[in-house]
Amino acid sequence: MGLFSLLRSLLAIIGAIGITAIVIFAVGQLAPEVSSERFVANEEVVVVVPEEADILDEEEEMPPPKAAAKEDVPEDPPAQESKPTEQVPEEASTLTITAQAAEWEITRTENPYGIPARDFSEINEEARAALVNIFCRAGGSLGSITASGVFINSNGVILTNAHVAQYILLAQSKKANLECTVRTGAPARDRFVARVLYVPPSWVREHAHDLNNENALGTGEHDWALLYVIESTDGSTLPSSFPFLPFDTRVGIGFTGDSILIASYPAGFLGGTATISTLYPASTVTTIQSLLTFDSGVPEIFSLGGSVAAQSGSSGGAVVNGWGYLIGLITTMSNAETTAERDLRAVALNYVDADLRALTGHDLQIYIRGDLAQKSAVFMSVYGVELTELLLEQVK
Repeated sequence: MGLFSLLRSLLAIIGAIGITAIVIFAVGQLAPEVSSERFVANEEVVVVVPEEADILDEEEEMPPPKAAAKEDVPEDPPAQESKPTEQVPEEASTLTITAQAAEWEITRTENPYGIPARDFSEINEEARAALVNIFCRAGGSLGSITASGVFINSNGVILTNAHVAQYILLAQSKKANLECTVRTGAPARDRFVARVLYVPPSWVREHAHDLNNENALGTGEHDWALLYVIESTDGSTLPSSFPFLPFDTRVGIGFTGDSILIASYPAGFLGGTATISTLYPASTVTTIQSLLTFDSGVPEIFSLGGSVAAQSGSSGGAVVNGWGYLIGLITTMSNAETTAERDLRAVALNYVDADLRALTGHDLQIYIRGDLAQKSAVFMSVYGVELTELLLEQVK
């Protein structure tokens, strides 16, 4: 590591988190303004691997998450099927990055899409429609887990964390006593069965031994994954189009102080029965507190501070900007007594895109198109046996 590398500090993992936020922007035409910001490389990055949720031996049930006075969104707004365009708008901003001592300076156009930001009450409906709960029922030594994810195209591709997708990968083996479903709605109900489209092999190799470790450690690098829906849980015909959030993979699309919407299915304060039957999505509006990087010299992590979303179950949740674009994936959380004291963090979509391109030669927009079953089969033929065996070793 050189002078500009990020000092990685491994912290105890709490349960990954996800949140949905709502922000209201002016509707008048905005003139582009240019601003610059410095972000630090040599700062602690907390990457959170979600805790396993024992759905049988939890304490008393608690009511679904309730909205805070100003910040939170009502529990169950109507989940309308929006049809956003899948194409990320053309570059409308100028971005320069300059290395300066232990800092980098990033400059961008304030109005990156050339149109006014949208009302976040609309964005909240779209985010909740695209949000999913990933729920795995387990037997034997493996605990059951609950986490979040988000549809990122109309074909049923879901973006979530690698520490969540490892359970989907394990469930694909007949040797594992594990069943995973994709749930949607408020409260969450079984809807679909998903398979692994891609998970960074290096993440599984490095962390498979922590599968049963409630205090697993990690750095957050490569902690993302792609799933795709293969069938409905009740045998009905799959939707012709899934509600989804378009995403923006440009570097520097999120700045410190930007209002963002976070959406997830947090379950940290729910009992076991409640997690199964009365798990509700939660949304909140907050701001980006700071920008961090692993060691690339560009912003790769959003620090989001504390909120109701800083709970186990939010792993894989969405971070959405004021134009309705997914720009971050909830991945990490610092350890603290209350949600307000914790620091929720998300990997930026530009990091996910760059990592996928380095591993496969294809960017995110290209990889999630075409014959998904074939791409999944290729991944499984190359990595499936090796990675599954690593995970099975932990549940024998």
